[in-house]
Amino acid sequence: MKISPRRLITALAALCLGIGAALGMIAAPAQAAASATSEQTFLTFYGWWDNTPPGADIAYPQIHQTAGGTGTYADPITFATDSNEQPPGTIVYVPRVGKYFIMEDGCDECSSDWTGHGPNGGPNLRHLDLWLGGKGGNAFDAIECEDALTNYNSDGTPTMEPVIVNPPSNETVSSSPIFNTSTGACYGGAKPTISVGQYKNVSTGNCMTDPNNSSSAGALLVTAACDSTAASQRFTFDGTFLQINNLCADYSTSQISMQKCTAGPSQQWSYNTDLTFTDIQTGKKYINDSSGKVKSGSSSSSTKTWTYVPAGSGTTNDFSVAASPASASVTAGGTATATVSTAVTAGAAESVALSASGGPAGSTVSLSPTNVTSGGSSTLSVATTSTTAPGTYTITVTGKAATGTHTATYTLTVNPVSGGGGCTAAQLLTNPGFESGASTGWTGSSTLGFNPITNSTSGEPTHAGSWESWFNGNGSADTDTVAQSVTIPSGCTATLSYWLHIDTTESTSTAKPDTFSVQLLNSSGTVLTTLATYSNLDKASGYTQHSSDVSAYAGQTVKLRFTGTETDKNGGTTSFVLDDTALNAK
Repeated sequence: MKISPRRLITALAALCLGIGAALGMIAAPAQAAASATSEQTFLTFYGWWDNTPPGADIAYPQIHQTAGGTGTYADPITFATDSNEQPPGTIVYVPRVGKYFIMEDGCDECSSDWTGHGPNGGPNLRHLDLWLGGKGGNAFDAIECEDALTNYNSDGTPTMEPVIVNPPSNETVSSSPIFNTSTGACYGGAKPTISVGQYKNVSTGNCMTDPNNSSSAGALLVTAACDSTAASQRFTFDGTFLQINNLCADYSTSQISMQKCTAGPSQQWSYNTDLTFTDIQTGKKYINDSSGKVKSGSSSSSTKTWTYVPAGSGTTNDFSVAASPASASVTAGGTATATVSTAVTAGAAESVALSASGGPAGSTVSLSPTNVTSGGSSTLSVATTSTTAPGTYTITVTGKAATGTHTATYTLTVNPVSGGGGCTAAQLLTNPGFESGASTGWTGSSTLGFNPITNSTSGEPTHAGSWESWFNGNGSADTDTVAQSVTIPSGCTATLSYWLHIDTTESTSTAKPDTFSVQLLNSSGTVLTTLATYSNLDKASGYTQHSSDVSAYAGQTVKLRFTGTETDKNGGTTSFVLDDTALNAK
């Protein structure tokens, strides 16, 4: 049911080029002589009804002043993509629909997939958005055809298929239109997947509800206790329109309301593999459960995810997990405890396995018991040692049952033991978790020209907060560094700690084409020591905390440097993601 947000017309470029065309400044380009190549590409579709108001303006007019074409070599159909992926005027042949296309338009989502970490992957993920028309036809049929022709794999990743770039002129051309405006038929008889059932909010455990359950427009959606027999919770979703009683969910106001179906932009939704609903036009509005009201909101909301429960499947068991107190403070060497409670939120009680992760290095984190029946509780204990590095740590408690997994967080602050020998215990790094931005404390650089310190973290989540340092992962050879000079006081013992996540698509089990190093340098730039090195072979599903003793450099000013190097020799790519550093002296 995942449908990606549609491409957005590059309006300013279209306006400028349209003026140029009116003045006779735009000539139809000739296809440059080049060898035909087959490229694996993700294909999406767009049309007349995707624009507000409906229209066919294009950003790079070549042989058409507005989007169009018949699909022959002499009259290829408009397609949109990033101009760095395929320059305007590029002709391609798409075997699946048996037609030629020409690059004449811009596509924001295609650009994200090509130049960075877009919604479908990237960088360098090839993505073309193909024009299917729709003017004069039924808007619902046209938009549903776009969605029906957009293919995803069972795991939610985009389906890649061959597209011939710079094709010969004698490829077979299908006479069938991609979308038939007269009949509403979609190419090959493609139909969207229609789902009927409930949408249960993962955070609150309540279900999306039409309180009036009538065909009268204007009802504001709310959430209520899930009831598998309630008609007011049985929604139909066809890949774009969320409907109940022949009305469509509409975000024209902040609270989602049921309105007469118009197929307009405010009624077009995408249900994504991360269990979020986003608006198709921009991908920036999320359906959230806001204190019992269903509202459009930001991506930062904790109530933006919804589990789909098919109609007729009955009530699904579910539970919650919570820690009380949710935070504590101890002196290094002390022990903190909390009660982890579970509760039945739907259906019947079930067995829940409990585990905990994320404690300070060298500490002991335990749960007793480790298995409970939902409704029961367990005791969380975190035992630190006298050498535990001072700082704030987030411990995640995970409850896993047959019907799903839920988590709770527990925050532990470890205070230092009073230092001796004239050393004042302190954390020495400036902006250790990068939360003050890219220009505070650290210097970052890349041979590709960007700063690794970023808050654009949708592709690689942070360990905590909103900022991280994301090294490499661009699919191109590059070297990224983040560094900070720090003075370690004399007479102190000092420990460097940090959290590191390694994510790779490298298939090798022996080679190390991508590496990450942690080093100390003197003021002249000479490497004093390499504290640790990692590679693509150290990949892991989450963050791991690492630490090194740097007491030998007490009394010196040193430069702490993290370096990620990607060679791009094996065809894969590796991301090294750094967060929550600390250099503790005591």
